[in-house]
Amino acid sequence: MVVSAGCSGDTTADAETTTATTTTTETQTTVDTTITNRQFDVKIINKQPNSDSSGLQNFDLEVTVDTRMPDTDVDGSGEPALAVDIDGDWIIETQELPQKESGTYTIHLDESDLQVYYGTKDIRVELLDKDVLGDDLVDVWEGQVNFGSKPKPQTTTTPKSTTAKPTSTSTQSETTTMVESTTTDRSDDSDSSPTESNTGSLSFGETHMMTNGMKITVDDLRFEESYYDGYSDYDAPPGEKWLFVTVTAENTGNEPAYGPNDFSVKAIADNTQYNPDLYIGEEFEAYEWAELQPGITEEGVVIYAVDDDVSIDDIEIVWYEQYYTFDDDANVRWS
Repeated sequence: MVVSAGCSGDTTADAETTTATTTTTETQTTVDTTITNRQFDVKIINKQPNSDSSGLQNFDLEVTVDTRMPDTDVDGSGEPALAVDIDGDWIIETQELPQKESGTYTIHLDESDLQVYYGTKDIRVELLDKDVLGDDLVDVWEGQVNFGSKPKPQTTTTPKSTTAKPTSTSTQSETTTMVESTTTDRSDDSDSSPTESNTGSLSFGETHMMTNGMKITVDDLRFEESYYDGYSDYDAPPGEKWLFVTVTAENTGNEPAYGPNDFSVKAIADNTQYNPDLYIGEEFEAYEWAELQPGITEEGVVIYAVDDDVSIDDIEIVWYEQYYTFDDDANVRWS
């Protein structure tokens, strides 16, 4: 693996490069008492979705961090380095980095190291002070990454007998039934049950019932220029703004079932598709893809970085997920 460190925090022309080491010395937690409010920001970049677009199969990390550590070693020098941990597994560690008040480093992750992960996993980026006797943990950034659903094994069916049975001429129609809302009243005192279907076209705020008993609602769309991530305001990229969407999944069935995979929920506006971004804020709960037991509800925000000129009226939210149930895909739209 190779870790490149392009130091954008100063005006030097040459980017600095460092390679990953395989050092596995045990870290010892320390506290740097000299530098307060240390800059430590991490962005997930160069995202590569997996084959069914349910999550990421590879990505890089862009780390902007203050690597100064005057009080960490006896001689006051310090040897800063970065390490990445996913789901408790050590992934990569850089060689020694220069001490700078603000340097930006790109950590390239090896796709082969990420193929073992599925679903939402915790990710940690640690700022270390290298030491012969053991690395000191100076600071840490924590977040989550969705690696998507586990590929379903390919199954082959064989005939039960050599005598072929007559094939039915009434095969299932390939034309999907679009579920239309006839009223905006969502009260539960109606005698009729919602139509169950894995496809549908609804308005924002309306609830769709899947064939496995999962009720899905998309509503509360709004724009923000930035949001607070616990340390500072996290601005949208230049020329873009954050679109916040609230997704609610309620399991009304009798068996455990998964809600929508958030990486399969796309925003479309003006013939442009926007994929979900990682929400690391504190004001709202992020929607988390999970298997829900009967009677359990998961609700949270999914965010997108959309063009500045996009309006709410332009937006369509599309949830398409292959093999959502064993025999059918999910294809539901809100606008």
